[in-house]
Amino acid sequence: MTTLQQAIIKFQSELSSIGADNPRLEADLIWMNILNVSRAELFGYSQHEAIKKSTLIKARSLLNRRLKNEPLAYIIGSKEFYGLKIKTSPKALIPRPETEVMVDEALEYLSGKEKMLIADVGCGTAAISIAIAKNNPSATLYALDISKKALHLAKANILMHQLENQIELIQSNLLTNLPHPVDMLLANLPYIPTTQLPYLQSEVQLYEPLIALNGGIDGLEIINTLLQQAKYKLLPQGVIFLEIDPSQVKKILSLASDYFPSLSYNVVNDLTGRSRVIVLKPNSVASNKII
Repeated sequence: MTTLQQAIIKFQSELSSIGADNPRLEADLIWMNILNVSRAELFGYSQHEAIKKSTLIKARSLLNRRLKNEPLAYIIGSKEFYGLKIKTSPKALIPRPETEVMVDEALEYLSGKEKMLIADVGCGTAAISIAIAKNNPSATLYALDISKKALHLAKANILMHQLENQIELIQSNLLTNLPHPVDMLLANLPYIPTTQLPYLQSEVQLYEPLIALNGGIDGLEIINTLLQQAKYKLLPQGVIFLEIDPSQVKKILSLASDYFPSLSYNVVNDLTGRSRVIVLKPNSVASNKII
């Protein structure tokens, strides 16, 4: 008979063979899902107790999907983002840890401000909106996405976190259907050049929605359109937070300065030291900096 400890070690070994970033964590997550326990509870589980054959078969079926490069977040149906459980499916991109940098910066900006109006553009799962709403209860958020399927998933997450009175879902091509100007725009939009899509990890290419990744010929087509629209959808002292590829900083700042001559900005690095978020203040005289 196979024990839980043996099964986890075996799963970890097989996940290592496909280059999983954290094979032990993924092995644990599979068993947490099968046993319906937290990670702490998994550690407290009897590691030497024999696993039922039927349970092992269920776990093996999840592992086999992962070994075919299907993202684990889709297999188990959720992903942790900013300490919050977010439901996931191929209807929308899986929330990434680097996006938490934008949430950190937005919440710092919101500190001490009340009743701010915020638009989360290209909301996907609504992970960003939910993280902001949970940490700033006075804010009102509009979560916009062009995809009906993504909005369906976003609704499930908003209801799960009981934020339906704080976050309004709107189907919209960028800011087209935003009902009125806002204090803050948050945007994690497609920014990968079309020519680079074939070189993405196979688990991204095969399973995640490419519409949420394809930024056009130079990767900036959708961001450029957003900046054009922002002129009319941002309040006078409003601010824009963009998640970007590190290679795009100069081009985005050039585009933004075309639309907003009085622009000031901050460029924020992620934990690896790479530029990840641009904070644009269209009508500010503050100095520019990289942090």
